[in-house]
Amino acid sequence: MSYLFDREILVLDGAMGTQLMQKGLQAGHPSILWNVTHAADVIAVHTAYRDAGSHCLITNSFGGSRLMLQRHGLEDRMVDLNVAAVQNAKEAASGRCMVLGDIGPCGDFLDPLGDITEEQLYQDVKLQASIMKDAGVNGFIVETMADPGEMMVSVSAAKEFGLPVLASFTFEVSPRGFQTMMGTLPGIAAKAAIEAGADAVGANCGTSLDLNAYLEIGSLMKEKSGYHQVLLQPNAGAPIQDGDGYRYDMDPSQFAKWARLARAEGVTIFGGCCGTTPIHLAALAGNFAR
Repeated sequence: MSYLFDREILVLDGAMGTQLMQKGLQAGHPSILWNVTHAADVIAVHTAYRDAGSHCLITNSFGGSRLMLQRHGLEDRMVDLNVAAVQNAKEAASGRCMVLGDIGPCGDFLDPLGDITEEQLYQDVKLQASIMKDAGVNGFIVETMADPGEMMVSVSAAKEFGLPVLASFTFEVSPRGFQTMMGTLPGIAAKAAIEAGADAVGANCGTSLDLNAYLEIGSLMKEKSGYHQVLLQPNAGAPIQDGDGYRYDMDPSQFAKWARLARAEGVTIFGGCCGTTPIHLAALAGNFAR
């Protein structure tokens, strides 16, 4: 197993997008562009997570694939934006944290539901991963995936570079229990990611999920993941409309208590998604400080 998993507990970081929105990022604006236009703000968020106790900083490259950058007319800047994302995280890490290259969904459905072929997706993810690998990441996290097919292609492409790959799905509540937008149950999702080569599997985001739901999802994925580690990155509660934006009201102490319960269920990799802050991560990391 990779050195990334040498720790008994691995603490990732928290939200980037909602933190940048507090600094002025407008909804719908590509946050990856801030790696260049507002680098100091991005580095400040990374640094706050480092100081909060994160072991891994996740690059601000969630929308950094060519397919996603095309939506904003930025496809020609794929290299410099992804390189800047890695450089900003590494500067903040200062050798005290590892850096994971963030790979998000392509923004479309795979053929036949959409217009993207598996080969197009594979080459797109491979290119983004290659750029970030050459820039010095320690591994990758493929996250917020709803389609197990897309996850399998993306993980397979990222695994080409011999670095660890974490795989994280997003689930919602349904009459069948917890499932992705594509109707995939947690156990099936975990098996798909592992089959593609993921070193750890888990869940993040999910606007209808509370912390108890994450405990159940983590348990289901742990049951199906064999020796693989399970990661969970919840939101800081459900988003609440607040004027033109949203707020998240989860108390950091709730987040820390949940992490203790999740650890008792066998979860070993923790982080936060939308609405979580360095204060949430500090409370969580305090559970596992030695």
